[in-house]
Amino acid sequence: MPDTRLIRKLVTVEAFRQQQLLVIRDRLRDRGITPKGLALQSRELARADLGGASCRLGRAFDDGLAVSAVRLAGFAGLLHHVIEPGIEFGYEFSERVRVIACLDQRPNILYRGRNDEGFSDRDWQGIRILLGCGDADEVIVVWGPKADVVTAVNEIHLRAVDAASGVPSETRQPHADGTNGFERILPGPDRMYPDTDSPPTVIRREWLDELRRDLPEPAWAVEERLRKLGLPEDVVQSLVFSPRRGLFERLVGGKGVEPKLVGVALEQWSRWLQRQGYPVGKLPDDVLEELFTRYCRGEFAREALVPLMRGLARGRRLEELLAERGLGSAIETAQLTDAVAARVAGCKAARAREPESLWRFYMGKVMVDLRGRARGADIAAAVRRSVAGGGPSAARAPRTPRLRGLPPVTQGSRWAVRGR
Repeated sequence: MPDTRLIRKLVTVEAFRQQQLLVIRDRLRDRGITPKGLALQSRELARADLGGASCRLGRAFDDGLAVSAVRLAGFAGLLHHVIEPGIEFGYEFSERVRVIACLDQRPNILYRGRNDEGFSDRDWQGIRILLGCGDADEVIVVWGPKADVVTAVNEIHLRAVDAASGVPSETRQPHADGTNGFERILPGPDRMYPDTDSPPTVIRREWLDELRRDLPEPAWAVEERLRKLGLPEDVVQSLVFSPRRGLFERLVGGKGVEPKLVGVALEQWSRWLQRQGYPVGKLPDDVLEELFTRYCRGEFAREALVPLMRGLARGRRLEELLAERGLGSAIETAQLTDAVAARVAGCKAARAREPESLWRFYMGKVMVDLRGRARGADIAAAVRRSVAGGGPSAARAPRTPRLRGLPPVTQGSRWAVRGR
């Protein structure tokens, strides 16, 4: 049903069609035609039988196609009976031939007054004489490949038998204008349940066991396993059906990367970068796998992952990005301590601060050089050791503020200025 608004019109047209089919059945009964009394009568035609009258059939003979004619006893005048708006009963035969015999190039049948350009009454009379037709009979001509024509002849006869019975059991295909066409025969329960075309097949236990072995892990089991790895719930839900899940399994299982880090990077960070215009989703799995493999080797710290993912999404090579940032080799604890001490010593002496404020000040300076080269926690610890060990301004005693125009006062004096 392409549009529910067509239901009313489709039902109206189909009701009219079925009513007209019953009218045709009654007329056939009046002529003494019954389903059992309709015998198949057909004849294969040769070019000489037609006298070259039809250009269409002449081309069929030129192409080596078969041409046959079918006698429909008692059907005179009924093929032109209107059964749907603008559609006559002969269309029912054409549809059966199109679907069942696969002769889908229209027109696919001829009868008097329909698609018979080039035929004269004399030509039709010659075919009728060959088939032994009387005045109450009709003839349908069909052409195509030999095997398809044989099927079409049988189908034309079967549709005539259905017409003598009334309304056939079939599925109809709706059209946009409210009319409908043949789609398929409705088989009975003996045909469909079970399929009698197929012999019974024994299902062996080995087949079932093999199928169970090949089944993927159920989604609910994957969710539970990911939750046990400590992943955030939104990452769990997206990773279950993510195309990156295979990469996640390899990195966590084979490379030993922290599950939460990989899950967040592949799902949350990737979406965030995608919204910023970095097409991380287009990166091949092997590129990201190399990125996390080198992270596991200690060639750079976690803080470098996002900048590196940005660069990779822009089409740059990982080696180039690592060299540009001075990454690519693990930094030892002693090297980290020396680098932090050198950076702290090189800072301009800061004004006296609380120890925590002083530490944050030096962290900001040190991270400019060391971000991504070592873990943030290791850098923070090294800065604390450096500051505690006497970095610039660390050992300077805090000065007591003086009031303008007055001498310094001692700490215990009631005139001492409270620290603000």
